[in-house]
Amino acid sequence: MKFLDVALPVLEIQPNQLPYVSALAALSDIQLELMLYGEAAQTLHTVQKITEESGNTYVLAGTHIQMAQLHLLQGDQGAFRSEIQRAVELSEEAGDLSMLEMSLSLLADYHSRMGEHQQALKLMLRMHALRPTSSLTTQITEALLARRRGDLHGAFRMFSAIVATANAQNNALLSARAGLQVVYTVYLMRDYEKTRELLPEALNAVLRFGTPGGPLDLRSDFDELSELFAFAEMEPQSAPVLASLLAQGAEYAGGSADLLSPAVHLELLVLGQQMALKDGVPLSFSLKNTVGVMLYLALYPGRTRREIQLDLFPDKDDKEAGNYVRKCIAEIGKVVGPVVVQEGPHNAPTYQYSPKVSVSSDYQLLRTRLAQDNLPGAVAAYRGELLPGLDDSEWVVNLREEMLGSVRATLNGLIQEAQERGDHARVVLLCTQGLKFDPDDFELAEIRLESARFASTAQEQARFRSEFKRRLN
Repeated sequence: MKFLDVALPVLEIQPNQLPYVSALAALSDIQLELMLYGEAAQTLHTVQKITEESGNTYVLAGTHIQMAQLHLLQGDQGAFRSEIQRAVELSEEAGDLSMLEMSLSLLADYHSRMGEHQQALKLMLRMHALRPTSSLTTQITEALLARRRGDLHGAFRMFSAIVATANAQNNALLSARAGLQVVYTVYLMRDYEKTRELLPEALNAVLRFGTPGGPLDLRSDFDELSELFAFAEMEPQSAPVLASLLAQGAEYAGGSADLLSPAVHLELLVLGQQMALKDGVPLSFSLKNTVGVMLYLALYPGRTRREIQLDLFPDKDDKEAGNYVRKCIAEIGKVVGPVVVQEGPHNAPTYQYSPKVSVSSDYQLLRTRLAQDNLPGAVAAYRGELLPGLDDSEWVVNLREEMLGSVRATLNGLIQEAQERGDHARVVLLCTQGLKFDPDDFELAEIRLESARFASTAQEQARFRSEFKRRLN
């Protein structure tokens, strides 16, 4: 690293940029192995920019593969798909079989993880067509697909054969990767005695690389292997080895020991209710506003406890509000797991979700659809008032008003278009949909009543007049 730090400024100003690009590529390799993902992303973007200008498809394909691996480890599946598909195209253009095989392997593995087995098998056929005999990369991908399809005995035979071949070829990396998969397959077969026997050596094979958190090419497997690692933590022979691997990674991951923990998806349902789901499973909280705190952290990461309490519970006593926020965050940890990261000084810590956690909410979906002027989609997403029960929170009230303002802005444009066309029936329908969001919108009710005179039945007009009068009262 120090040598590269000295060499890079010199190489950057040379007319021939190839040595500079090669040095940057070496630097990105080191950064990825050391889990310096932010720095690696910047380096890879620089390499991509230079190689796109020079037309060096070989180097460019390699950087797209690395960016895809980076996005996969960070849980950004959309960016992963974009990068790896581009890597496939560039590898074909460069005519490099090894990189094409690597790209197809990563893409097939991804489709298999998503349960898209047919798409994964199509990619496997492409991989088999590349060479007369299958490489170890193709073989291990094929074994992974077999295991995920439920062919545990077949997968066990394939992984075991890969370990033997990799050892004969002195390929320690593929041997370690396949070795872990052998143990995991045995675990899935419920042969726990054999699992206990094989697990320490499989973990030691990873630890011997001396790479924080294990070699880069193994890390994408760790989420799937989390159940095996949980098993290891309870076994006297395996637990110390796993602890060493975790501690090794934590040194480079800002002290975080969740290196091998699985990625978590949280879904927050906050329109008309307060509910949270973890990987599709509903969660139960004892405090009524814990879900509100979860949404706040999703929208405003890195806020202090005091900022949270002032926004969410301004009417509570300062000490009482602080304690309540602390209890909510503690309950998140107890019920959901270690998904919230606390940083900063003890007297003013900040809170945000771990990089392993992705959070979605019906509120965010609603706002996205409104931004797209997709009123039918917004109506489908809307289930009622945002965070019911948090009426004393100025932050919540402001979000509700902003949401209704967005709805009304979208409606105004659509209503104006319909009025200019003389499409009174559409105006009535649009106003009716808008009143689902805000039943007290007097102006919308009035516009609907006016257009109903030209487009609605006498019975509908009577109903609209009755509803209008109720609003007047």
